[in-house]
Amino acid sequence: MARVGGDEFAIVLESLAHVEDAAAVAQKMLTALAAPFIEGNQRFDLTCSIGISFFLLDGTDAKSLLEHADQAMYRAKQLGGNRYSQCMEDLGPPALSRFHLVSGLQAALERYEFRLHFQPQVNLVSGTVQGVEALLRWQHPEHGLIGPDSFIAIAEDSVLIDPLDAWVLRNASAQLKRWQDAGLPPLRMAINLSMRQLIKPGLSALVATVLEEAGLRPGQLELELKEAALVHDYVASAATLVELKELGARVTLDDFGNGGASAISYLRRLPIDFIKLDRTLIQETGHPGTEQIVALALTELAHSLAIKVVAEGVETPAQLSFLREAGCDVIQGYLVSPPLDVDGITTWLGHGPPILPNGATPATTPKRRRSNRKPRPK
Repeated sequence: MARVGGDEFAIVLESLAHVEDAAAVAQKMLTALAAPFIEGNQRFDLTCSIGISFFLLDGTDAKSLLEHADQAMYRAKQLGGNRYSQCMEDLGPPALSRFHLVSGLQAALERYEFRLHFQPQVNLVSGTVQGVEALLRWQHPEHGLIGPDSFIAIAEDSVLIDPLDAWVLRNASAQLKRWQDAGLPPLRMAINLSMRQLIKPGLSALVATVLEEAGLRPGQLELELKEAALVHDYVASAATLVELKELGARVTLDDFGNGGASAISYLRRLPIDFIKLDRTLIQETGHPGTEQIVALALTELAHSLAIKVVAEGVETPAQLSFLREAGCDVIQGYLVSPPLDVDGITTWLGHGPPILPNGATPATTPKRRRSNRKPRPK
């Protein structure tokens, strides 16, 4: 407890089990101060207005936490005083749910509740399994296996994304080395980069350290980023991508095809190795229509810049047939395999190249249409 100025005091409550505990402590303080104070022969009746802010939800440093608590305190005064107010009250139940989720993520890191699942990527030209994409899962003790859509956005808004990103990078790289040591064919590991990770200085140094620890070559890592990260801070993102390329890692622009002309401009200016066509675009390529025209145009554009094309979300033979004809380089999706846990994907990889719906391995299917590739300008 500290006096921060005038009649204002700050109290830090550590290791609260539940968010509701902060309100319980505040109410105890109000009850204690409600009793009159006697000094000499004089009686003093005091009131108190309390504002509550929460670490991770309202900030991660003293300044931001005090500012949010101050705002909540003034709200308590506006409501008549002699009460407490919490920053999340204005947001209602969603804020409380978000706080519980952030607290749960922090506990999940400490309790080793995160898991990696892997989805294979098949090269349509060579017929081999080119690599796998590492996909984060949360093995929740009460709710079971939770996908990243339910928690990754919350993690990116908090300080938890940094240790979570590092955990994925280290564990995915270590798993790739275990497969390599077990004698499985050479693979690449695709790992998703968060926006925060991409613009934060030191990513290339972290990747270099992880590669050294795992005993992998830089080219065995394929780092995927979304266009939103480039839009958020193009200068910082571009600098990081250049460093990663100088290190030798491969870079993929994910969800390509839903960002308009801005995404296309990045292909000319940034060191991109692959584009991954947006899954919503792929889902409509099983029958003639605008999506087929767009997918074909994007594929030819990428090839003209010496960039390879990955199609994710491939689920039907009709989609596969079109992608072969369009000259797509790599496919990924339930038609090949759903995401599998470590044991499942290890068994799957041990069976060799998959048999695709037409009854032939990719290597024996008709050759794709040639595209006139030109070297990308340096």
